[in-house]
Amino acid sequence: MNEQIEKLLTQSAEYASVKEPTDRLAWQLVHWEKFAKLIIEETLNQVDEQCYGRGENQWYYDDDKRWIRLHFGYGELKK
Repeated sequence: MNEQIEKLLTQSAEYASVKEPTDRLAWQLVHWEKFAKLIIEETLNQVDEQCYGRGENQWYYDDDKRWIRLHFGYGELKK
């Protein structure tokens, strides 16, 4: 498995453990939701890095990032 994915899996498992869900199913739901969010955020960060390295504009005032987060059901636009 990719080293970065393993790192994100570990982070999401640690997050789920801190939340202390009452049963295994609840723990898994918290874990996988956090894992998905970590993957999305890491992807957004990688796009930033790639754009910056080529001298291109990054995300347009972070609005694009907000809409992508909303598409996946979280973030400040969901509120």
